[in-house]
Amino acid sequence: MPRPDLVVIDERPEGVFLLGLTANGEFAGDTWHRSVEEAKDQAAHQFGANLRWTSIPESESDPVQYAVRAHAGMA
Repeated sequence: MPRPDLVVIDERPEGVFLLGLTANGEFAGDTWHRSVEEAKDQAAHQFGANLRWTSIPESESDPVQYAVRAHAGMA
């Protein structure tokens, strides 16, 4: 499995998912969490404490594609 270039926190009714993605949107792993804070703690543990979080606008229908575009500087 590739190493993630970015991570997305995806809140769903069944829990919070921390999704790892490559710069072109390829799946690079995920973990399930009870809360956003728990997911952020996991991300800090895995990738270091100096993470920059960006909110995805509610108008975006696909958070993964938005994150990939933002990572590439196109959002």
